Amino acid sequence: MDIEILEGYNHEMGIEMLADGFVASAISHGARCSMVLYERNVKNAVKVLDFPLEYRMGDVWNMRVKVDDIKALKTMEYAFFDGEHIFADPCGKSFSGRDAWGKLDQVHNQKRSPLYQEDFDWEGDKPLHRSESETILYRLHVRGFTKSASSKCVQRGTFAGIVEKIDYLQTLGITAIDLMPCQEFEEIMMPDRRDPYGNDLPTGKINYWGYTRACHYAPKASFSKKRPRNAVNEMKTLVKEMHRAGIEVIVEFYFDGSEIQTYVLGALRYWVREFHLDGIHITGRAPLELIAQDPYLKRTKIIAQYYPQDIDRSGHLSTFNDNFLVDMRKFLKGDEGMLERVMFHVQDRQGGIWPIHYMADVRGFSLQDMVSYDIKHNEANGEDNRDGSDYNYSWNCGAEGVSRKKGVLNLRKKQIKNALLLLFLSQGIPCIVAGDEFGQSRKGNNNAYCQDNEISWIDWKLSHKNEELLKFVQKLIAFRKAHRAFCAKEAPRLMDFKGYGKPDISYHGVNVWQPRTEHWRRQLGVLYFGKYNEDQSIYVLYNMHWESHKFDLPHPETNQKWHVVIDTTQENGFLPLPLPVGAAISMPPRSIKILVSQEAFNLVKVTKVPKRKKLLTIEDGNMKS
Repeated sequence: MDIEILEGYNHEMGIEMLADGFVASAISHGARCSMVLYERNVKNAVKVLDFPLEYRMGDVWNMRVKVDDIKALKTMEYAFFDGEHIFADPCGKSFSGRDAWGKLDQVHNQKRSPLYQEDFDWEGDKPLHRSESETILYRLHVRGFTKSASSKCVQRGTFAGIVEKIDYLQTLGITAIDLMPCQEFEEIMMPDRRDPYGNDLPTGKINYWGYTRACHYAPKASFSKKRPRNAVNEMKTLVKEMHRAGIEVIVEFYFDGSEIQTYVLGALRYWVREFHLDGIHITGRAPLELIAQDPYLKRTKIIAQYYPQDIDRSGHLSTFNDNFLVDMRKFLKGDEGMLERVMFHVQDRQGGIWPIHYMADVRGFSLQDMVSYDIKHNEANGEDNRDGSDYNYSWNCGAEGVSRKKGVLNLRKKQIKNALLLLFLSQGIPCIVAGDEFGQSRKGNNNAYCQDNEISWIDWKLSHKNEELLKFVQKLIAFRKAHRAFCAKEAPRLMDFKGYGKPDISYHGVNVWQPRTEHWRRQLGVLYFGKYNEDQSIYVLYNMHWESHKFDLPHPETNQKWHVVIDTTQENGFLPLPLPVGAAISMPPRSIKILVSQEAFNLVKVTKVPKRKKLLTIEDGNMKS
């Protein structure tokens, strides 16, 4: 193969293939830079191409490589050389050398990128562009979601394994998945202090979560099946199949702040363009203002912990932080002085930025552990239980950890249902972590960053053991979808702005139209007036006190009565038939009830998607196949 080196500049860092060769761009601070070519699966280089000094611009080295046999490049891989060290292309689109997850003997392998990427047929696929008001987020770890043998997946722990669970996700009712970092990161943890002689040895821990430096352009090779190994096309297949099922795909990116801004924007644009992402979830330190204002990303959902105060609030931005979790967990366990915060979260829309709400995240206690542990139990992390937050805002319901006491277990079940109602009845975007819908426990570990085992892997046997909870979540998601009051496109105004006679949303105490927020009160009523959403009126009653309280009810519409449809004191949560009530109702300790007008609880069906297996429906509060 004859090679000719010419002047050429790339629009982005890395490699751009041409009909007769390629253009290469690399960043190097040294006096020279070279491109090292390898044959696939061959250790030694077959060619070293020096970047011409005259094509250097600042610290960016450029060249165009023209060849007479383009087919010869299809089996080649490359890395860069700065005169002292061979280094991987940070903008490589995929990598070899890290194919096996957690394999210690590959930690010193040279990461190399193929010059060519295989073609992929998208079959007309495009991002779904679903409204934030319709979004129900499901957060998962690519490996942990199906790695357990209990998943019964063929391709466990991979992008393909998630595809095998699409029918489950459809039945659950979620509308988007949020994948934890799945770019090419180093999961084998090395010492913080490097050996000056280069004799670094692994610490023995695995960075399971992926919050570390990464090559952000490339999907993680070890998250793809072994044969044939093609992480890029496997990730694309995941997105295409999710879109076919009506589910959006959001991917989390962690940046540690050392990356240059053009690299960050380039990586995000590349994933949105090449992988048809519906959203990007930013964690760590990144140029959020530039990302939010980037015209290429204006129709892409962007999620971050916080934004600058003067950011353009154009509607595609969402926040992901613990504010909702902290306040609602405090209210759930009966802390004083929380009613005003609860009232805020029930209707909060943050002036154009959509808040994402959750009662549990991967960092911290799971939903089951939130009602099972008072303190963290991180001994398995090997840091003498010093790591992880000491503030969990949890309550173990009377016994620490696993318990056989019937009273404790029943209270925990009720508190989980209470927590789920607090989540799904609030404005904003609800988010649940994979496994929380059927009681996944992490054994009290609130910082399972290094637990690549049953502590973090989803135990799918729980979906059968705790089927009652799973069905409650399915019904609750369907209930939210059926009643726009909880997911309206327009933010509530808390006033009668259309002259219907009542506000769109109003707050009440044990006496109607008299919300009382003294620090010792734990009772709240929320009335959603149906005319504002062309729906029946809905009244939600919260009693987080450890004693019963009697609530007066607002007058229903003419010729209608209030009916109880959800009661967290009941075993199934949803009543088999709506229960009519009079002018007042008794609320047992630590309970939530939902009342609707006489015609409120009609047939609700989970959206059916063609070419998929059986879906569940909800009719009169009962799950049916």
